[in-house]
Amino acid sequence: MEQHRARWLLPPVFATVLRRSWVELDVDRDLRFRLVVAESPAGDATRLERLVTRQQPTVPRTPEVVATLPGQAAWPLPTEPLTARARAGRIRTSAALLVAAVALLSVVSAVTAPLRGRLAALLEILPVAAPQAAATAVVFVSAFLLLISWGLHRGRSLAWAVAVVLLTATALLHLLKGLDVEEAVVTLFLAGWLARNRTAFPAHPDHRQARRAAYVLATGGVITAALTAVLVAGTRVRGSTGHTAAAIAERIAGRNSLPLSYPFITPALIAAGSV
Repeated sequence: MEQHRARWLLPPVFATVLRRSWVELDVDRDLRFRLVVAESPAGDATRLERLVTRQQPTVPRTPEVVATLPGQAAWPLPTEPLTARARAGRIRTSAALLVAAVALLSVVSAVTAPLRGRLAALLEILPVAAPQAAATAVVFVSAFLLLISWGLHRGRSLAWAVAVVLLTATALLHLLKGLDVEEAVVTLFLAGWLARNRTAFPAHPDHRQARRAAYVLATGGVITAALTAVLVAGTRVRGSTGHTAAAIAERIAGRNSLPLSYPFITPALIAAGSV
């Protein structure tokens, strides 16, 4: 008895299936293993059940070889592919940790006041709303990076592509929010390192996962742009100093009653609280 997800928020559908699988061992000249799998319905589903059941992964109805080991390699197994596999695993783990660390560093940088000299030079060519919007966007983009770090650990190629794009965008946002060259260099270096180790992320998503990821990214991009515009537009610059710690805590909580001595970072603080 197998549980299948249903459409339109309906309860799951239970179906009876006949599943066969076995492992074949070939010791002719090379030692090889073959996994044979087949699955077919063991009962008749009603028309309503077939209508509401979501599309399931394709499994052959007749016995077919779905995996082999060691593929085209001879016995004994060569050490080079095993070493490359272990290295790819270490790269995936390091990529997940580094992307998460850069995302956290970016959030800290976004909610920290930029250097006055650099900000003054930037404001000579850009309006004040541009650095504020860039700092706010860094918070949301960093949240995306934290989410996809798990996909990097699993070796997902889609997570790798999104991470490279978001890291490049983050580097540009670091420059726009206050000429933060150090953060931009670190972020670009990580993006280049990921691009160089492309082969460590070979897992391609199926069509359903790709559509879901595209939907999430598109929705998140629209929400990020909208929230950035709202937060920047709602910022009110105040001249009094006030209690800085309490004012920062208020902005993270979404309030704006206490004055802040450096109101430039208000949108980024509110964005961090909303994330």
